[in-house]
Amino acid sequence: MKLGLFMMPLHPPEKSRTQGFDEDIEVVVRAEEMGFTEVWVGQHHTLAWEPLPSNDIFGIHNRALKPLYVPIDEKHPLWPHESYSLSKHFGERMAESYAAAYGIEAISLRYNWVWVERWREKAARLVADNRAGIFDPATAWLGGYISVRDVARGCLAAANYHFPAQQAIPYAAFFLTAANTSYALPTLDLLRAIYGEAPPQKDPDYFAADPYATVFDIRKAERRLGWTPQDRWQTFAGWEL
Repeated sequence: MKLGLFMMPLHPPEKSRTQGFDEDIEVVVRAEEMGFTEVWVGQHHTLAWEPLPSNDIFGIHNRALKPLYVPIDEKHPLWPHESYSLSKHFGERMAESYAAAYGIEAISLRYNWVWVERWREKAARLVADNRAGIFDPATAWLGGYISVRDVARGCLAAANYHFPAQQAIPYAAFFLTAANTSYALPTLDLLRAIYGEAPPQKDPDYFAADPYATVFDIRKAERRLGWTPQDRWQTFAGWEL
């Protein structure tokens, strides 16, 4: 006999949504550990005690999705893991479809964690930890980040870009990040801390040239848009957010 679980994610209205989602995910994980084969989740859009407007808000938040290779370039498969990233994926596909159908030039800029004013405290704390040699593998991720100024430079470069006449579909996607990761340790060491073993290197010369280089390959943007990042976390104190 196979067992399934139907759950209504009921939480007191005063509980934070983040805590509620974390607890719901924990229930699902525990169910899997106990041998349950499927989970069904009820939803009510307007019930204060059941703040779950869409089941896909759960997403994949408790597993580190290991890249097939590094650096991650624009040819790497996209793995949307929750509704937010899925919306980005659909947006790119729609832009590409419009470009194919109408010849409209479209560019997708994939910039990571923009350090805007709302993130000042968190970014400053990360920079302070880096300078103090503090690193927690349990909370580490790929470390992509970028300044507002570098995003603006990227938008300007994209606006001034013209696709070559021989390109049949005038669409392209570009990664934009700072040149390094947001951590003070070499990138391959960061990846080992996250995954236990670093993903295969698509271009070994990439990290040999800069051991702290971003996990996301920004060379396409440098080559085609003429864009290069200017800001690093080491100079964060002088940034304009």
